[in-house]
Amino acid sequence: MEIPSSCPSHHQGNAVDLQQTQVLSPHRCSQTSQHEEPWFFDTLHKQWVITAHVLVKQMLLDTRLQARPPEQHDGAWLSRQQAPYSPQVLVREQLLFFEASEQEEAARQLRRAINGLLKSNTLQQQLLARTSDLLASLATQEHCDIVQQFALPLSTQLSAALLGLEWKDDAELVQWAAWSNAFGDYTSGYDAGAALAGIFQFSRVCAHAIKVRRERKESPHDLLTFLLASPLFARSEQRLIANMQMVFAASHITTEKALSSGIQQLVEAGAWHHVREEILAHPALLSSFVEELLRVRTPTRYVARWATEDVSYEDLHIGRGQRVVLSLEAANVDPAVFACPMDTEWSRRPNSHVAFGAGLHACPGAGLARQELQLIFRLLFQAAVDFQPTDIAPIYRDNPNLGGLSSYYVTIHSLGVNK
Repeated sequence: MEIPSSCPSHHQGNAVDLQQTQVLSPHRCSQTSQHEEPWFFDTLHKQWVITAHVLVKQMLLDTRLQARPPEQHDGAWLSRQQAPYSPQVLVREQLLFFEASEQEEAARQLRRAINGLLKSNTLQQQLLARTSDLLASLATQEHCDIVQQFALPLSTQLSAALLGLEWKDDAELVQWAAWSNAFGDYTSGYDAGAALAGIFQFSRVCAHAIKVRRERKESPHDLLTFLLASPLFARSEQRLIANMQMVFAASHITTEKALSSGIQQLVEAGAWHHVREEILAHPALLSSFVEELLRVRTPTRYVARWATEDVSYEDLHIGRGQRVVLSLEAANVDPAVFACPMDTEWSRRPNSHVAFGAGLHACPGAGLARQELQLIFRLLFQAAVDFQPTDIAPIYRDNPNLGGLSSYYVTIHSLGVNK
């Protein structure tokens, strides 16, 4: 989960109004960029904006482009004036900001730990049980908020289970979700004032979980056990807490956003019933369905890089220290790579989207997210006859990158188990 501090707007004089974009459509920014060059210099924010798929992928793989400015690679960027558990320190201790020399190995270890959990039936059983319970609850209603009553509680419980956190009730999980959203917001430089309190509160939850785990001397099969045993992640208490928050935020935000926006995509296109019938008849299509969903509703819309030295890509020359915004969302609708890119083709193959990044900063939890989405949508298609839109307008979170839906109502018709 990586975010620059502002949405990549176009040339000065043609900037996108972010607040208006959020109200009307959170995807308008990248759709507009398809009519621009493969890359351009945004004079308003003094940054390069890259929209072409080939360049975005090339830059994601280029280790000369890092997630923080070159002057911050000497360790001085963590101010000695800041408290050891301040949100500023915690955010900067997450994997995204590790030194390049240790980041690759740390990401590899985290990916291996997550893949190990995938091989266990425990997470799958929890996912199956929670999804089934929520669907049973929805079956009693004529309409529901698919975000607040389904995607949010489901994704938050899965994130807590992934880390091995213990919670009292659903209300506590919802509170944790709000605090972890603050971590994502502050990482992006968005709404920092409101985010600080949330990060601090969730750091107390993480610190308590660490304390309890050490006192019990237990080693259950979860990510907290992995983090505590890893010299790279357990180097300090700050780093442990920071990466617990990172895992929780990345897991729940990605799943909640992809799930709710995927349902919205189908419902507003009037395609829910048709796609459901197709996938029930041809279960092998479920994998390509999820990949196309990730392409058209990219969870992290863009990422920021800084050049640690002068870098050139044919006619594009980026100076040391310059900021580069890589629009993953724009790359995922590049007509040079995807035929009819603005059309949703659920059986699209191949599908070389960059929704989870690539290279050093590729999302370690990509495999987990794919498995979760496939299982959840399979259960949804088996259970629901039809979801249809209501007259209630959707509400979006106002972070222009990770925002997604905060409320989306659907009407439920004849919800029942498909035999």
